[in-house]
Formats: sequence, C-alpha cells, structure tokens
Amino acid sequence: MVIVKAVVFLGTALFSINTFANGLCAFSKMGGGVPYQTAPQIAISDVQNVLDVLEIQGQLPVYLGPVQNAAAFPATFNSAAHIVYNPHFLNSLFEQNRYAALSVLAHEVGHHVDNSRFSSNSWSRELGADFVAGCALSRMNVSFNDATYALKTMFDVYGSPSHPDTPKRLNAMKSGYQQCGN
Repeated sequence: MVIVKAVVFLGTALFSINTFANGLCAFSKMGGGVPYQTAPQIAISDVQNVLDVLEIQGQLPVYLGPVQNAAAFPATFNSAAHIVYNPHFLNSLFEQNRYAALSVLAHEVGHHVDNSRFSSNSWSRELGADFVAGCALSRMNVSFNDATYALKTMFDVYGSPSHPDTPKRLNAMKSGYQQCGN
C-alpha cells in the first residue's frame, strides 16, 4: 500500500497529503478486482517525474485498464492509490502531441495531490487537478501551449455535469502554471 507523505507549496496555496492518497476522478467509480496491466515504462516515468517536480515522495502505480480515458483511483482497504488509463486514448493523444498525454497523467496525479479531492463538487475536484497539472508541467518546462493541448482538443467548451467547461479548466491550469512557473 502506498502512503504518500508530502507538503507541497504551489504558489500561495498549500496542498498536502498525509494519509493514503485519496484522489477522485469522474471515472473512478469502477470497483476493485478489475484486471489491469502494468503501464509502459514511459507512462510510469511520466507519473514519477510529475511527483518529483511537485516534491512528492513515493510512487503512484500506473496501469492500463478498461476506463473511458484516464482515472485516479483512491486507496481502499484492499488496494493502493493508483492511476488507470485507456491505452488507445492516451496513445492517440501521444501521437498528436507528446505533452498532451503527459498533461492527462499530470491531471490524474493532481487528483491525488489536491485538497479539493475531498470536495463533493466534481467541478472543484477537476479544477484542482488542472491547477496541479499546470504547476507540474510548468516545472517540467513544458510550454503552456503544449501543456494545454489536450484540454483544447478533448473537451466540450460547454462542460458537463462532471467536468467544467474548457475556459474554466484552462484558467485553472494557467493559474497553476503561472504560480509555479520557473
């Protein structure tokens, strides 16, 4: 079981994890017991690099699995916190823009890091994860255009019940990007 202990200063906001990582995502409602495959090394390395630039010690397992796109799963009594992604989804993004795939993984890490994961409002959780992703990508020296490529191409400008509209998400990512800028 992964226990992540960290205190991360992101601009003026304080984000901390001092228990099991309990990130939530719109697609994380699938139960345990689903057979996963270990993700390729590039995805594992990308997630570890995001954790490293956010100064978070520990590891966050990454798997391929039957999710719509990507999901952050919280720790439960029988599994560690982890990320699962649909390989067809992430591979197609990777082929379009290498950093688009990285930004999706950074967003999922954001669900495990951001304190808004405890919010009952799914939009708050998504915007918090976008902020953290922007911060991590800025620290990784990814251009803002590359960092936001996935958001600009994947999401409906009007949003949905689970995810805010694209302009709100871009603003959250921009805030994280600017506050954590080099």
